[in-house]
Amino acid sequence: MNRKRIGLLTIFPEAEYQQRILPGILSQAEKYDYDVVVFTPLVQICNINKRYVHGELNIFELINFSLFDGFIITPVPMTEERNFHLYDLLLKKFESECKQPVVSIDMEFGNYPVVYTDEENPFFAITEHLILKHKCKNISVLAGPEGFVQNKNRIKGIKKALKKHELELKPEQIYFGNFWYDSGEQLAQRYVTGELSLPDAVICLSDHMAIGLTNCLLKNGIKVPEQVIVTGYEAVQEASLNNPPITSYLGAQEYTGKHAVNVLHQLINP
Repeated sequence: MNRKRIGLLTIFPEAEYQQRILPGILSQAEKYDYDVVVFTPLVQICNINKRYVHGELNIFELINFSLFDGFIITPVPMTEERNFHLYDLLLKKFESECKQPVVSIDMEFGNYPVVYTDEENPFFAITEHLILKHKCKNISVLAGPEGFVQNKNRIKGIKKALKKHELELKPEQIYFGNFWYDSGEQLAQRYVTGELSLPDAVICLSDHMAIGLTNCLLKNGIKVPEQVIVTGYEAVQEASLNNPPITSYLGAQEYTGKHAVNVLHQLINP
């Protein structure tokens, strides 16, 4: 009997998020005796060399849907800086050509089923640590783009921890960025100029924003963590190498990858 074959669509596979998703998918596929074929450009979607990106994206033209039993896709790294060109192109291709089951990870992809990483509990833990260990009461949040799906459960976890300790997160304490260094720097400037008062802590929904915020505050004479505590999320390498290193949280993306294969397996073999 032929082995089942699943296709995995991702982008820039050496990045931390992808490096955590991939082992989960590959190890769980091995348990089901599935082959995994990975289709991935070797460049980020937001690379400034657009002709190079365009050439790399041709890898997805090689997909012969009839040769596969199912697909897993990771839209999050495909939509960096809110660039939906590849997302829209692939969704159109799947809806018109793919008859096999598809599972998306951490972000909606058309009407296909989605498996989400648990991000409510990590942010509950981060927030409770700030409250219990550091006695923080006035906590602000630097989120991703307004309306972005990654904000929802992360902020939900923060609010849940605050409510447990009879604190609250007011709407004006939530600032929206782009998950990247520059939005952290922009928030820091608002503290530096006095437009905003310093809170006890700022919970950033990504390490890159936390790095930008921390470094800009320090550059302008505001001490971290003595005057304001800054935390990140995702435990990227830059967070540990930064001076000072960023307090972060390693997400459970490997488990998410395993779970995505489980869900796809149920669709292939009901």
